[in-house]
Amino acid sequence: MKTKTNAKFYSLKISLLMSSVLLAVRLASAQCTAPPSGLMTWWQGENTANDFVSTNNGTLHNGASFSAGLVGQAFSFDGVNDYVSAAPLSPANFSGTITLTAWIKVSTTPNYSGILVAYDETYPAPFDNGAQIVIYEGGRVAFELGQPGGATIHASNTKVVTDGQWHHVAGTYDKTNAVCWVDGLPGPLIFGGFSIVTATNSVIMGNDPCCPNRYLHGLIDEASIFNRALSGNEVATLYTAGSAGMCKTPIITSQPQSQLGYWGQSVTFFVGAIPLPLSYQWQSNGAAIFGATNQTLALTNLQNSFAAGYTVVVANSYGSVTSAPPANLTINPAGVAIALYPG
Repeated sequence: MKTKTNAKFYSLKISLLMSSVLLAVRLASAQCTAPPSGLMTWWQGENTANDFVSTNNGTLHNGASFSAGLVGQAFSFDGVNDYVSAAPLSPANFSGTITLTAWIKVSTTPNYSGILVAYDETYPAPFDNGAQIVIYEGGRVAFELGQPGGATIHASNTKVVTDGQWHHVAGTYDKTNAVCWVDGLPGPLIFGGFSIVTATNSVIMGNDPCCPNRYLHGLIDEASIFNRALSGNEVATLYTAGSAGMCKTPIITSQPQSQLGYWGQSVTFFVGAIPLPLSYQWQSNGAAIFGATNQTLALTNLQNSFAAGYTVVVANSYGSVTSAPPANLTINPAGVAIALYPG
């Protein structure tokens, strides 16, 4: 005869077993999420400071290194004087809105430190410009924005991130409200009502260059910047992707377009895709075109035989994708003139 104690014991074992099974299923089914639109820079920290989206590669300073991260490897900082810098962001790519995001794991409670600093710093004169995610004393995260000719506004989050665990942090600004996000949850909306001011100084990871000793002791992974304010759902999706992260397989952002070409003239097809670096192979009616391995396909001295459906296979070491639907090329005769005479 089983006692109540044994019943509770077996019930606990079954509960723990079910929890383990559910956790294993969740981990096995974890999938990467497609990068949201507007991704301008993406520093993965995969044993390199290279930008995975464009050519804004970073530089490691004073012993900054790499360590095991949440998604592969991550940037590692000792909290003394090391950091990573990259070139200033081009103002032409922004319209006064921005999103900064990263995964962080803090080793010790900092007395203020920078995580991701963009469009900064012109401190102390006239004021801070641009956007940055920082850790305040006590372990709270804040998203700071510099007003044109005015004081910095601070959007903060009450969640403490100095517990030695991985946390997803983000700052979004849509010209109206600034929001600081931690683990997919927002802090209070802070009204801004202005466009972010662009500066000419470098993008910084692991340090707030405004002040001495504001260096991060910990890890930064998957740091990225968008030229728009991500929605709450998009921020939450980046968080729930967890260790699967943003997908590294190619994503076509601009499909080749159908064109009308004239006999003997030229046309050019173009495809836009991320993340870099990528390889390209253009096709005509599904057959590979010899030597057509650039982002653009230039066809010269057009003939009737050129009329076809053109696609391109975009690939990297993680996978490939083919443009769709085919971009059709229609050939019309050229050099035909029509003259009108009286009568």
